[in-house]
Amino acid sequence: MTDKAKICSSLSKIAYGYILILVAVMIGTIDILPDFVGYIMMLYAIDALKDECKTITLLKPFGYVLAIWKFAFFILNAFGLRSVSFTEFEPASVFIYVIYVLSIIIN
Repeated sequence: MTDKAKICSSLSKIAYGYILILVAVMIGTIDILPDFVGYIMMLYAIDALKDECKTITLLKPFGYVLAIWKFAFFILNAFGLRSVSFTEFEPASVFIYVIYVLSIIIN
């Protein structure tokens, strides 16, 4: 694969990953286009672009954190734990509320 083709392929992975992050197609409470897949696509593109731009590898730890974060919320939504009522002060519901607030801040 030539350098130009590799760059085009990597940029298209980034674009498709970004579209996956922005678009939400829901079936009930489950997103069938999960955000963490978009972040994983972007991480693959970063690996392919590291020869072209040396500093792009600085984004990898941040990409891993975001992918894991979004995967955790995907699991919470799949089990219906994100819509817990926070009127009761159980430790689990307070923990879920803190995670929810942190995800809003990060996004």
